[in-house]
Amino acid sequence: MAANRVDGSPSSSLEPAGAESTSTSSTERSDKALLSSRGQQNQHHQRRHQGSSSSSDDASSSSSSCFGRAFQSLSRRCEMTALAFLFGLPTGASEPILNCFYGKRTSEEGVELETKTQIVLQLGRLLSKEKNFNLVDLMRKDLARGRKWFERLLRRPKHRDVRSEDVSFPAAPGVAAPNQRWIGARIYTPKELADAGVPLPVLVYYHGGGWVIGNLNTVEGFLTHLCHWAKCVVVSVDYRLAPENPHPAATEDALSSFRWVAESCAARGWDPARIAVGGDSAGGSISAALCQRLLAEKAPVQPCLQVLLFPSVHLGPRNPAYKSIEEFGRDDFYTLPFKAMLYFRECYVGQSADGTDVGLSPVLAPDASLKGLPPAYFGLCHFDVLRDEGRDYARRLRENGVSVCVEEWRAHHGVTYLYGRMAYARECLKGVATHLRSQLYPSKL
Repeated sequence: MAANRVDGSPSSSLEPAGAESTSTSSTERSDKALLSSRGQQNQHHQRRHQGSSSSSDDASSSSSSCFGRAFQSLSRRCEMTALAFLFGLPTGASEPILNCFYGKRTSEEGVELETKTQIVLQLGRLLSKEKNFNLVDLMRKDLARGRKWFERLLRRPKHRDVRSEDVSFPAAPGVAAPNQRWIGARIYTPKELADAGVPLPVLVYYHGGGWVIGNLNTVEGFLTHLCHWAKCVVVSVDYRLAPENPHPAATEDALSSFRWVAESCAARGWDPARIAVGGDSAGGSISAALCQRLLAEKAPVQPCLQVLLFPSVHLGPRNPAYKSIEEFGRDDFYTLPFKAMLYFRECYVGQSADGTDVGLSPVLAPDASLKGLPPAYFGLCHFDVLRDEGRDYARRLRENGVSVCVEEWRAHHGVTYLYGRMAYARECLKGVATHLRSQLYPSKL
Protein backbone atom coordinates (compact mmCIF):
# COMPACT_ATOMS: atom_id res chain seq x y z
CA MET A 1 0.00 0.00 0.00
CA ALA A 2 1.57 3.30 -1.10
CA ALA A 3 2.13 6.13 1.37
CA ASN A 4 2.01 9.82 0.48
CA ARG A 5 4.80 12.34 0.82
CA VAL A 6 4.19 15.63 2.62
CA ASP A 7 4.29 17.42 -0.75
CA GLY A 8 1.71 15.02 -2.15
CA SER A 9 3.93 12.95 -4.45
CA PRO A 10 3.67 9.18 -3.99
CA SER A 11 6.50 7.14 -2.54
CA SER A 12 7.04 3.46 -2.96
CA SER A 13 6.41 1.26 0.05
CA LEU A 14 9.72 -0.47 -0.79
CA GLU A 15 11.72 2.74 -0.31
CA PRO A 16 13.38 3.22 3.16
CA ALA A 17 11.71 5.96 5.17
CA GLY A 18 13.56 9.33 5.00
CA ALA A 19 16.03 8.15 2.31
CA GLU A 20 16.37 9.19 -1.35
CA SER A 21 18.73 7.80 -3.98
CA THR A 22 21.64 9.86 -5.29
CA SER A 23 20.43 9.68 -8.87
CA THR A 24 17.03 10.97 -7.84
CA SER A 25 18.59 13.92 -5.95
CA SER A 26 20.82 14.95 -8.84
CA THR A 27 17.95 14.67 -11.30
CA GLU A 28 15.78 16.86 -9.10
CA ARG A 29 18.58 19.51 -8.84
CA SER A 30 19.09 19.67 -12.60
CA ASP A 31 15.29 19.83 -13.19
CA LYS A 32 15.02 22.69 -10.68
CA ALA A 33 17.83 24.63 -12.35
CA LEU A 34 16.23 24.23 -15.76
CA LEU A 35 12.81 25.27 -14.49
CA SER A 36 14.33 28.19 -12.56
CA SER A 37 16.00 29.72 -15.63
CA ARG A 38 12.87 29.35 -17.72
CA GLY A 39 10.70 30.54 -14.88
CA GLN A 40 12.62 33.81 -14.45
CA GLN A 41 12.20 34.62 -18.13
CA ASN A 42 8.45 33.86 -18.26
CA GLN A 43 7.27 34.81 -14.77
CA HIS A 44 6.10 38.31 -15.65
CA HIS A 45 4.55 37.02 -18.90
CA GLN A 46 2.50 34.43 -16.99
CA ARG A 47 1.23 37.03 -14.49
CA ARG A 48 0.11 39.33 -17.32
CA HIS A 49 -1.85 36.67 -19.16
CA GLN A 50 -2.97 34.35 -16.35
CA GLY A 51 -6.34 35.99 -15.80
CA SER A 52 -7.15 36.51 -19.46
CA SER A 53 -6.09 33.01 -20.54
CA SER A 54 -8.11 31.22 -17.83
CA SER A 55 -11.20 33.24 -18.59
CA SER A 56 -10.84 32.62 -22.32
CA ASP A 57 -10.32 28.89 -21.67
CA ASP A 58 -13.51 28.79 -19.58
CA ALA A 59 -15.43 30.68 -22.24
CA SER A 60 -14.04 28.42 -24.96
CA SER A 61 -14.92 25.29 -22.96
CA SER A 62 -18.43 26.56 -22.22
CA SER A 63 -18.98 27.54 -25.85
CA SER A 64 -17.71 24.18 -27.06
CA SER A 65 -19.97 22.34 -24.59
CA CYS A 66 -23.04 24.34 -25.62
CA PHE A 67 -22.23 23.81 -29.29
CA GLY A 68 -21.81 20.07 -28.70
CA ARG A 69 -25.16 19.77 -26.92
CA ALA A 70 -26.90 21.80 -29.62
CA PHE A 71 -25.35 19.64 -32.33
CA GLN A 72 -26.39 16.43 -30.56
CA SER A 73 -29.94 17.73 -30.15
CA LEU A 74 -30.13 18.72 -33.82
CA SER A 75 -28.73 15.35 -34.84
CA ARG A 76 -31.32 13.50 -32.73
CA ARG A 77 -34.17 15.56 -34.15
CA CYS A 78 -33.06 14.88 -37.69
CA GLU A 79 -32.82 11.19 -36.86
CA MET A 80 -36.31 11.19 -35.33
CA THR A 81 -37.71 12.89 -38.43
CA ALA A 82 -36.09 10.25 -40.63
CA LEU A 83 -37.46 7.43 -38.45
CA ALA A 84 -40.95 8.94 -38.52
CA PHE A 85 -40.71 9.02 -42.32
CA LEU A 86 -39.62 5.37 -42.34
CA PHE A 87 -42.53 4.45 -40.07
CA GLY A 88 -44.95 5.88 -42.63
CA LEU A 89 -43.55 3.74 -45.44
CA PRO A 90 -44.77 0.21 -46.18
CA THR A 91 -42.80 -2.40 -44.26
CA GLY A 92 -41.22 -3.73 -47.45
CA ALA A 93 -39.76 -0.29 -48.18
CA SER A 94 -38.75 0.72 -44.64
CA GLU A 95 -37.14 -2.58 -43.63
CA PRO A 96 -34.04 -2.48 -45.92
CA ILE A 97 -33.38 1.17 -45.03
CA LEU A 98 -33.72 0.44 -41.31
CA ASN A 99 -31.41 -2.56 -41.60
CA CYS A 100 -28.83 -0.47 -43.47
CA PHE A 101 -28.57 2.19 -40.77
CA TYR A 102 -29.38 0.29 -37.57
CA GLY A 103 -29.10 -3.38 -38.37
CA LYS A 104 -31.80 -5.92 -37.68
CA ARG A 105 -32.45 -6.52 -33.99
CA THR A 106 -32.32 -10.29 -33.48
CA SER A 107 -32.65 -12.17 -30.21
CA GLU A 108 -30.24 -14.85 -29.01
CA GLU A 109 -32.81 -17.40 -30.21
CA GLY A 110 -32.65 -15.96 -33.73
CA VAL A 111 -36.03 -14.21 -33.71
CA GLU A 112 -36.17 -10.85 -35.52
CA LEU A 113 -37.87 -7.85 -33.94
CA GLU A 114 -40.85 -6.70 -36.03
CA THR A 115 -39.76 -3.81 -38.26
CA LYS A 116 -42.27 -1.11 -37.27
CA THR A 117 -41.83 -2.06 -33.63
CA GLN A 118 -38.09 -1.47 -33.92
CA ILE A 119 -38.71 1.96 -35.43
CA VAL A 120 -41.07 2.90 -32.60
CA LEU A 121 -38.59 1.72 -29.95
CA GLN A 122 -35.74 3.59 -31.63
CA LEU A 123 -37.88 6.75 -31.68
CA GLY A 124 -38.70 6.28 -28.01
CA ARG A 125 -35.04 5.98 -27.09
CA LEU A 126 -34.13 9.16 -28.99
CA LEU A 127 -37.01 11.10 -27.48
CA SER A 128 -35.99 10.05 -23.96
CA LYS A 129 -32.46 11.26 -24.61
CA GLU A 130 -33.73 14.53 -26.10
CA LYS A 131 -35.90 15.19 -23.04
CA ASN A 132 -33.37 13.66 -20.62
CA PHE A 133 -36.26 11.60 -19.27
CA ASN A 134 -36.34 8.40 -17.23
CA LEU A 135 -39.63 7.17 -15.77
CA VAL A 136 -38.07 5.31 -12.83
CA ASP A 137 -36.08 8.38 -11.79
CA LEU A 138 -39.24 10.49 -12.05
CA MET A 139 -41.25 8.05 -9.93
CA ARG A 140 -38.57 7.98 -7.25
CA LYS A 141 -38.63 11.78 -7.07
CA ASP A 142 -42.36 12.40 -7.56
CA LEU A 143 -44.61 9.36 -7.88
CA ALA A 144 -47.76 11.42 -8.49
CA ARG A 145 -46.13 13.09 -11.51
CA GLY A 146 -44.93 9.72 -12.77
CA ARG A 147 -48.46 8.33 -12.59
CA LYS A 148 -49.87 11.33 -14.47
CA TRP A 149 -47.19 10.99 -17.16
CA PHE A 150 -47.96 7.28 -17.58
CA GLU A 151 -51.68 8.02 -17.92
CA ARG A 152 -51.07 10.68 -20.58
CA LEU A 153 -48.83 8.27 -22.48
CA LEU A 154 -51.29 5.36 -22.59
CA ARG A 155 -54.74 6.95 -22.51
CA ARG A 156 -56.64 6.51 -25.78
CA PRO A 157 -60.23 7.28 -26.86
CA LYS A 158 -62.70 4.53 -26.16
CA HIS A 159 -64.40 2.63 -28.97
CA ARG A 160 -67.54 4.44 -30.15
CA ASP A 161 -69.63 1.26 -30.18
CA VAL A 162 -69.07 0.47 -26.51
CA ARG A 163 -70.98 1.80 -23.50
CA SER A 164 -69.19 2.55 -20.24
CA GLU A 165 -70.42 2.81 -16.66
CA ASP A 166 -68.46 3.70 -13.52
CA VAL A 167 -69.44 1.73 -10.43
CA SER A 168 -68.16 1.06 -6.93
CA PHE A 169 -68.80 -1.81 -4.56
CA PRO A 170 -67.78 -2.69 -1.01
CA ALA A 171 -64.58 -4.60 -0.55
CA ALA A 172 -64.36 -7.54 1.78
CA PRO A 173 -62.25 -6.68 4.85
CA GLY A 174 -58.76 -8.07 4.45
CA VAL A 175 -55.31 -8.16 5.98
CA ALA A 176 -54.19 -4.99 4.18
CA ALA A 177 -57.38 -3.02 4.99
CA PRO A 178 -59.44 -4.40 7.88
CA ASN A 179 -62.01 -1.55 7.74
CA GLN A 180 -64.85 -1.15 5.27
CA ARG A 181 -63.94 0.61 2.01
CA TRP A 182 -65.02 0.75 -1.63
CA ILE A 183 -63.46 -0.45 -4.87
CA GLY A 184 -64.01 1.42 -8.12
CA ALA A 185 -64.55 -0.25 -11.49
CA ARG A 186 -65.59 0.63 -15.02
CA ILE A 187 -67.95 -1.62 -16.96
CA TYR A 188 -67.82 -1.78 -20.77
CA THR A 189 -70.63 -3.33 -22.79
CA PRO A 190 -70.92 -3.68 -26.59
CA LYS A 191 -73.81 -1.45 -27.67
CA GLU A 192 -75.15 -4.10 -30.02
CA LEU A 193 -75.52 -6.54 -27.10
CA ALA A 194 -76.59 -4.11 -24.38
CA ASP A 195 -80.27 -4.97 -24.86
CA ALA A 196 -79.86 -8.49 -26.20
CA GLY A 197 -81.94 -10.03 -23.42
CA VAL A 198 -79.57 -12.99 -23.00
CA PRO A 199 -76.88 -13.52 -20.36
CA LEU A 200 -73.57 -12.07 -21.55
CA PRO A 201 -70.06 -13.36 -20.85
CA VAL A 202 -67.74 -11.19 -18.74
CA LEU A 203 -64.02 -10.50 -18.60
CA VAL A 204 -62.80 -9.13 -15.25
CA TYR A 205 -59.62 -7.20 -16.06
CA TYR A 206 -56.69 -5.92 -13.98
CA HIS A 207 -54.50 -3.27 -15.58
CA GLY A 208 -50.72 -3.31 -15.78
CA GLY A 209 -48.21 -0.82 -14.40
CA GLY A 210 -45.98 -2.70 -11.99
CA TRP A 211 -48.60 -2.59 -9.18
CA VAL A 212 -47.51 1.07 -8.82
CA ILE A 213 -48.82 3.05 -11.81
CA GLY A 214 -51.76 2.66 -14.18
CA ASN A 215 -55.48 3.14 -13.62
CA LEU A 216 -58.85 2.76 -15.33
CA ASN A 217 -57.95 5.45 -17.88
CA THR A 218 -54.69 3.86 -19.05
CA VAL A 219 -56.53 0.76 -20.30
CA GLU A 220 -59.80 2.32 -21.45
CA GLY A 221 -59.03 2.51 -25.18
CA PHE A 222 -57.32 -0.88 -25.06
CA LEU A 223 -60.25 -2.57 -23.28
CA THR A 224 -63.09 -1.00 -25.23
CA HIS A 225 -61.58 -2.34 -28.46
CA LEU A 226 -61.15 -5.74 -26.85
CA CYS A 227 -64.75 -5.54 -25.64
CA HIS A 228 -66.02 -4.70 -29.13
CA TRP A 229 -64.01 -7.40 -30.90
CA ALA A 230 -64.65 -10.16 -28.34
CA LYS A 231 -68.35 -9.26 -27.88
CA CYS A 232 -68.25 -9.54 -24.12
CA VAL A 233 -68.72 -7.32 -21.08
CA VAL A 234 -65.44 -6.08 -19.58
CA VAL A 235 -65.17 -5.05 -15.93
CA SER A 236 -61.99 -3.01 -15.41
CA VAL A 237 -60.99 -2.97 -11.72
CA ASP A 238 -59.31 -0.02 -10.01
CA TYR A 239 -57.34 -1.99 -7.44
CA ARG A 240 -55.13 -0.33 -4.82
CA LEU A 241 -51.59 0.59 -5.81
CA ALA A 242 -48.23 0.28 -4.09
CA PRO A 243 -46.21 1.57 -2.33
CA GLU A 244 -49.14 3.05 -0.41
CA ASN A 245 -50.80 -0.38 -0.47
CA PRO A 246 -48.23 -3.18 -0.80
CA HIS A 247 -48.94 -6.87 -1.23
CA PRO A 248 -51.47 -8.44 -0.65
CA ALA A 249 -53.71 -5.38 -1.25
CA ALA A 250 -54.04 -5.88 -5.03
CA THR A 251 -54.86 -9.58 -4.69
CA GLU A 252 -57.47 -8.88 -2.01
CA ASP A 253 -59.13 -6.30 -4.26
CA ALA A 254 -59.08 -8.80 -7.11
CA LEU A 255 -60.82 -11.37 -4.94
CA SER A 256 -63.47 -8.84 -3.84
CA SER A 257 -64.08 -7.71 -7.42
CA PHE A 258 -64.51 -11.25 -8.74
CA ARG A 259 -66.97 -12.08 -5.96
CA TRP A 260 -68.93 -8.89 -6.74
CA VAL A 261 -69.13 -9.78 -10.43
CA ALA A 262 -70.28 -13.32 -9.62
CA GLU A 263 -72.94 -12.02 -7.23
CA SER A 264 -74.14 -9.37 -9.70
CA CYS A 265 -74.74 -11.72 -12.62
CA ALA A 266 -78.46 -12.20 -12.08
CA ALA A 267 -79.16 -8.48 -11.62
CA ARG A 268 -77.04 -7.35 -14.56
CA GLY A 269 -77.77 -10.07 -17.06
CA TRP A 270 -74.35 -11.71 -17.00
CA ASP A 271 -73.61 -15.40 -17.33
CA PRO A 272 -71.94 -16.80 -14.16
CA ALA A 273 -70.67 -19.80 -16.13
CA ARG A 274 -68.74 -17.53 -18.51
CA ILE A 275 -66.63 -15.22 -16.33
CA ALA A 276 -63.03 -14.88 -17.45
CA VAL A 277 -60.26 -13.04 -15.62
CA GLY A 278 -57.31 -11.34 -17.24
CA GLY A 279 -54.65 -8.69 -17.03
CA ASP A 280 -51.42 -7.47 -18.50
CA SER A 281 -47.99 -7.41 -16.83
CA ALA A 282 -48.70 -6.85 -13.11
CA GLY A 283 -52.39 -7.43 -13.87
CA GLY A 284 -51.45 -10.80 -15.34
CA SER A 285 -49.77 -11.68 -12.06
CA ILE A 286 -52.88 -10.65 -10.14
CA SER A 287 -55.08 -12.76 -12.44
CA ALA A 288 -52.90 -15.85 -12.09
CA ALA A 289 -52.77 -15.53 -8.29
CA LEU A 290 -56.55 -14.96 -8.17
CA CYS A 291 -57.28 -18.16 -10.09
CA GLN A 292 -55.11 -20.18 -7.73
CA ARG A 293 -56.78 -18.66 -4.69
CA LEU A 294 -60.33 -19.20 -5.95
CA LEU A 295 -59.49 -22.83 -6.68
CA ALA A 296 -57.90 -23.31 -3.25
CA GLU A 297 -60.93 -21.77 -1.52
CA LYS A 298 -63.32 -23.87 -3.65
CA ALA A 299 -65.32 -20.78 -4.55
CA PRO A 300 -68.82 -21.58 -5.86
CA VAL A 301 -68.10 -19.62 -9.06
CA GLN A 302 -64.80 -20.27 -10.81
CA PRO A 303 -63.30 -18.41 -13.79
CA CYS A 304 -63.85 -20.14 -17.12
CA LEU A 305 -60.63 -18.70 -18.60
CA GLN A 306 -57.51 -16.77 -17.58
CA VAL A 307 -56.05 -14.27 -20.06
CA LEU A 308 -52.43 -13.54 -19.14
CA LEU A 309 -50.75 -10.88 -21.28
CA PHE A 310 -46.97 -10.65 -20.80
CA PRO A 311 -47.50 -11.49 -17.10
CA SER A 312 -45.09 -11.10 -14.22
CA VAL A 313 -45.34 -14.41 -12.40
CA HIS A 314 -42.01 -14.58 -10.54
CA LEU A 315 -40.84 -12.06 -7.94
CA GLY A 316 -38.60 -14.46 -6.03
CA PRO A 317 -34.79 -14.79 -6.24
CA ARG A 318 -33.47 -14.58 -9.76
CA ASN A 319 -33.76 -17.83 -11.69
CA PRO A 320 -30.73 -18.48 -13.95
CA ALA A 321 -32.99 -20.32 -16.38
CA TYR A 322 -34.81 -17.09 -17.19
CA LYS A 323 -32.36 -15.79 -19.79
CA SER A 324 -34.69 -13.08 -21.09
CA ILE A 325 -34.07 -10.96 -17.98
CA GLU A 326 -30.38 -10.65 -18.80
CA GLU A 327 -30.94 -10.29 -22.54
CA PHE A 328 -33.59 -7.57 -22.52
CA GLY A 329 -33.16 -5.94 -19.11
CA ARG A 330 -29.76 -4.35 -19.67
CA ASP A 331 -31.16 -1.00 -20.83
CA ASP A 332 -34.48 0.71 -21.45
CA PHE A 333 -34.71 0.05 -25.21
CA TYR A 334 -37.33 -2.68 -24.72
CA THR A 335 -39.40 -0.51 -22.29
CA LEU A 336 -39.00 -2.65 -19.16
CA PRO A 337 -35.37 -2.61 -17.97
CA PHE A 338 -34.29 -4.54 -14.91
CA LYS A 339 -33.96 -1.18 -13.10
CA ALA A 340 -37.72 -0.67 -13.44
CA MET A 341 -38.47 -4.22 -12.32
CA LEU A 342 -36.42 -3.71 -9.16
CA TYR A 343 -38.26 -0.47 -8.39
CA PHE A 344 -41.70 -2.04 -8.85
CA ARG A 345 -40.72 -5.06 -6.78
CA GLU A 346 -39.38 -2.82 -4.01
CA CYS A 347 -42.68 -0.89 -3.91
CA TYR A 348 -45.02 -3.88 -4.02
CA VAL A 349 -43.11 -6.59 -2.15
CA GLY A 350 -40.84 -4.58 0.13
CA GLN A 351 -37.15 -5.07 0.77
CA SER A 352 -37.50 -7.69 3.50
CA ALA A 353 -39.71 -10.23 1.69
CA ASP A 354 -38.10 -12.85 -0.55
CA GLY A 355 -40.97 -12.89 -3.06
CA THR A 356 -41.56 -16.64 -2.87
CA ASP A 357 -45.17 -16.28 -1.68
CA VAL A 358 -47.31 -17.81 -4.45
CA GLY A 359 -49.48 -14.70 -4.32
CA LEU A 360 -46.42 -12.86 -5.64
CA SER A 361 -44.91 -15.66 -7.69
CA PRO A 362 -47.68 -17.91 -9.07
CA VAL A 363 -45.10 -19.90 -11.04
CA LEU A 364 -43.74 -21.27 -7.75
CA ALA A 365 -47.04 -22.85 -6.71
CA PRO A 366 -46.92 -26.62 -6.07
CA ASP A 367 -48.40 -28.97 -8.64
CA ALA A 368 -51.46 -29.62 -6.46
CA SER A 369 -52.38 -25.92 -6.66
CA LEU A 370 -52.26 -25.96 -10.47
CA LYS A 371 -54.38 -29.01 -11.20
CA GLY A 372 -57.94 -27.94 -12.01
CA LEU A 373 -57.15 -24.33 -12.92
CA PRO A 374 -59.15 -22.80 -15.80
CA PRO A 375 -57.76 -22.83 -19.35
CA ALA A 376 -55.07 -20.23 -19.87
CA TYR A 377 -54.24 -17.95 -22.79
CA PHE A 378 -50.73 -16.46 -22.78
CA GLY A 379 -49.89 -13.46 -24.92
CA LEU A 380 -46.11 -13.21 -24.55
CA CYS A 381 -43.64 -10.76 -26.05
CA HIS A 382 -40.43 -12.34 -27.31
CA PHE A 383 -38.30 -9.24 -26.62
CA ASP A 384 -39.38 -8.95 -22.99
CA VAL A 385 -37.66 -9.54 -19.66
CA LEU A 386 -40.78 -11.45 -18.53
CA ARG A 387 -40.84 -13.82 -21.50
CA ASP A 388 -39.14 -16.83 -19.92
CA GLU A 389 -41.11 -16.82 -16.68
CA GLY A 390 -44.30 -16.65 -18.76
CA ARG A 391 -43.11 -19.63 -20.81
CA ASP A 392 -42.26 -21.50 -17.62
CA TYR A 393 -45.69 -20.93 -16.08
CA ALA A 394 -47.39 -22.03 -19.30
CA ARG A 395 -45.27 -25.20 -19.26
CA ARG A 396 -46.13 -25.96 -15.64
CA LEU A 397 -49.84 -25.48 -16.26
CA ARG A 398 -49.74 -27.75 -19.29
CA GLU A 399 -47.86 -30.44 -17.37
CA ASN A 400 -50.60 -30.35 -14.71
CA GLY A 401 -53.42 -30.93 -17.17
CA VAL A 402 -54.49 -27.32 -17.82
CA SER A 403 -55.44 -26.39 -21.38
CA VAL A 404 -52.93 -23.74 -22.51
CA CYS A 405 -52.67 -21.56 -25.61
CA VAL A 406 -49.49 -19.49 -26.08
CA GLU A 407 -48.95 -16.76 -28.63
CA GLU A 408 -45.52 -15.13 -28.70
CA TRP A 409 -45.23 -11.83 -30.52
CA ARG A 410 -42.06 -10.45 -32.16
CA ALA A 411 -42.26 -7.33 -30.06
CA HIS A 412 -41.49 -5.68 -26.73
CA HIS A 413 -43.29 -5.62 -23.38
CA GLY A 414 -46.68 -3.93 -23.66
CA VAL A 415 -46.95 -4.04 -27.44
CA THR A 416 -50.75 -4.38 -27.43
CA TYR A 417 -51.08 -0.85 -26.02
CA LEU A 418 -49.89 0.43 -29.42
CA TYR A 419 -52.95 -1.01 -31.19
CA GLY A 420 -53.92 2.46 -32.46
CA ARG A 421 -50.51 3.23 -33.98
CA MET A 422 -49.08 -0.01 -35.31
CA ALA A 423 -50.78 -2.56 -37.54
CA TYR A 424 -48.75 -5.35 -35.91
CA ALA A 425 -49.89 -4.36 -32.40
CA ARG A 426 -53.48 -4.19 -33.62
CA GLU A 427 -53.22 -7.73 -34.97
CA CYS A 428 -51.79 -8.89 -31.64
CA LEU A 429 -54.74 -7.41 -29.75
CA LYS A 430 -57.19 -8.85 -32.26
CA GLY A 431 -55.60 -12.25 -31.69
CA VAL A 432 -56.37 -11.91 -27.97
CA ALA A 433 -59.96 -10.96 -28.76
CA THR A 434 -60.38 -13.84 -31.19
CA HIS A 435 -59.25 -16.40 -28.62
CA LEU A 436 -61.37 -14.81 -25.89
CA ARG A 437 -64.44 -14.86 -28.12
CA SER A 438 -63.87 -18.48 -29.13
CA GLN A 439 -63.76 -19.51 -25.46
CA LEU A 440 -66.73 -17.41 -24.37
CA TYR A 441 -68.92 -18.38 -27.34
CA PRO A 442 -67.82 -21.96 -28.10
CA SER A 443 -71.17 -23.01 -29.54
CA LYS A 444 -71.41 -20.00 -31.84
CA LEU A 445 -68.16 -20.54 -33.75
